[in-house]
Amino acid sequence: LMGVLGRASEALGTRIRVTRAGHAQRGGRPSAGDRLLAGALADAAFGLLRTGESGAALWQNGRAAAVPFG
Repeated sequence: LMGVLGRASEALGTRIRVTRAGHAQRGGRPSAGDRLLAGALADAAFGLLRTGESGAALWQNGRAAAVPFG
């Protein structure tokens, strides 16, 4: 899938992102994966705030990572 999206992104000249529906959109209870993701994102967010950083996305390539906007 990522290869297809990469080729489409190059052909269109724009960035394409994959989004998965969370438990709220699915209308069910949070899964263990939802809870682990929430914990990882919260930990990364607080880590950035402690250092005075802001204005970043917190997920890239399957792990918590500060990715600046823009």
